[in-house]
Amino acid sequence: MKRTNILIYPLAILKLVIPYLLQNNLYEPHRDEFLYLAEAHHLAWGYLEVPPLLSFFAWLTHLFGHDMFWVKFWPDLFGMFTFIIAAKAVQKLGGGAFATFLVFLPFVFGVYLRLFFLFQPNTPEVFFWTLISYSLLRYIQTKKNKYLYILGIAIGLGMISKYSVAFFVVSILAGLLLTRQRRIFGNEKLYYAGGIAILIFLPTALW
Repeated sequence: MKRTNILIYPLAILKLVIPYLLQNNLYEPHRDEFLYLAEAHHLAWGYLEVPPLLSFFAWLTHLFGHDMFWVKFWPDLFGMFTFIIAAKAVQKLGGGAFATFLVFLPFVFGVYLRLFFLFQPNTPEVFFWTLISYSLLRYIQTKKNKYLYILGIAIGLGMISKYSVAFFVVSILAGLLLTRQRRIFGNEKLYYAGGIAILIFLPTALW
């Protein structure tokens, strides 16, 4: 398992590099990317179109020079970490090297290749979906409360990346009610985690 775990990181680096090799410098950012980049000039706790998280990365993009490398770096980085978490989840469920490689394929051949190279809210949204799922999986497997706190942070940050994360969270919690894992609702730490999520999202909610 340890050797399989090591496999994740070379593949993650490939995930980070490959999109840059395919990007033609002739093209400018996608029209939606211009909108999210412009929001960095008007930082706020929320916007008409989206929550505020992406505007922070837009601010960093302008800070570092606002060229195409930095525009694409953040979604590519989110994609790399999404792959790492998904691969670790597969391994925790018993998958080996071949299963890890199969997880890698959609990130370089499928729709995720495009998704994780566009500076749009869908990029952190899918990352936080994955982190939410992974933290629940690890809590169920280990019963360690630290994963509930990771869950709360992931939900809070996910909600300030894209509001549709709320539908994902409600669906997951409703699904737990239909299984024996419903006993998670008897753990008071789950509600502490919910409080963390609310605190993170509160400024945007008040906005």
